Amino acid sequence: MRGVLIGILAVVTLGTVVFVLIDMYAARAPSSAASAPVADGAPATDPTPPPTVVAPPPSPSVSPPALAPAPATPAPAAGTPVDPMDVVINGKTRREWHIYFAERQRAMAEEMARAQPIVDRAERGEEPDPRELGDAQTTLKQLRERIKQDIDALATIDAASP
Repeated sequence: MRGVLIGILAVVTLGTVVFVLIDMYAARAPSSAASAPVADGAPATDPTPPPTVVAPPPSPSVSPPALAPAPATPAPAAGTPVDPMDVVINGKTRREWHIYFAERQRAMAEEMARAQPIVDRAERGEEPDPRELGDAQTTLKQLRERIKQDIDALATIDAASP
């Protein structure tokens, strides 16, 4: 019974890793989500920023400001859809968040791959070191919880409006 449960959890974990990797790949592909209707019923707004107003050059009697102007990001042309993966949320773009969580997912999958054989040996009737077995079981439990938390955090980021 316990072996079946661990097998199911391993399949769920691997499925989660595959899902995140597919999601990362989809984030790289050209997106048509910008033209999709808004799901929550709110009217779709034009994601392009308002045009920048340029002040006339100062007269010769006025000295230029001492601080250099901040580098301006090029405004997209009118009618050009903005990729939703380029929207900044909590200091990073959605694309950067997906990359961050995919890397964490990869690292956790590697840790799980190191711990799982120890638990598997115990299930086959072999007797691994009790401390090693306990550490492996604790590691697997913690990693599964972190995976769930990461999936929830990424879903929250993806659901956040720009």
